[in-house]
Amino acid sequence: MNSSFEQLLNVQKKSMTTSLTTFVSLFAAGVLLLLAKHRIGWFFLALSVAAGCLLYLKTQKFNGEIAKAGGSDVLNRQFGEAGTLHAERFGLTITRDFAVCERPSLKVYPLKEMQKFEVGLAGDVQKALFLTDFNGERHKIAETNKGDGSQEEFDRVYEFVCNYFAERK
Repeated sequence: MNSSFEQLLNVQKKSMTTSLTTFVSLFAAGVLLLLAKHRIGWFFLALSVAAGCLLYLKTQKFNGEIAKAGGSDVLNRQFGEAGTLHAERFGLTITRDFAVCERPSLKVYPLKEMQKFEVGLAGDVQKALFLTDFNGERHKIAETNKGDGSQEEFDRVYEFVCNYFAERK
């Protein structure tokens, strides 16, 4: 979990660098194998194209999520404001205007586009916290299982979101 937006960007940059290195390595291996007259080089070139496409899509998705917040400057400023909740176990940061989920990939949920929040229960074993938008679509932002040690942080997130929606009315 990243308690600052700069840390979040650094993790993203590291991930992109790793993906780019994979792409270049596969491409170079493919070219070298083809130059050495090994047909398997085509396989490596195909893998490099796939890796390049995935890198492009990943970058576009990340940039699209940042754009939902109005840009990285807005998120950077709000990550540092007092009253921002950082829930490390869930990879979740809730700012004045956004819920930012980092796992499995970055998702930015503008809170003004959310109608309500709900808690989903699966018996005594599992709880999940959802934000529900005005179209009725539910977005899971936190989940805990009995005995996983994150119940206290889940309750803290629940209380924070509950207070947000109570103050909004």
